Amino acid sequence: SASASFRTPAQVALLALLILGLWTLALSGGLGYLLPTFVMQLCFILLCGSLGLIQAAMIAAAITGISYLAFIVGLGVRLPATLLPWLM
Repeated sequence: SASASFRTPAQVALLALLILGLWTLALSGGLGYLLPTFVMQLCFILLCGSLGLIQAAMIAAAITGISYLAFIVGLGVRLPATLLPWLM
């Protein structure tokens, strides 16, 4: 969006810190890995301001899915479990 180009570097940095902080809280708060990571990726892509919502959501879903598979299958890392299984 055009509004992203009017943000100062300090504003972008603060927004990025906020996004990461909320992602960390969501992970430790029992929301699991998939939903918080998708939302975080979507926010970062939209913060860049170069894609529309649908494209950004598709890319965020791809990044989330690939990273999930990389951690679970490729590296054998256990990711945070969700306290809300219907959010899986």
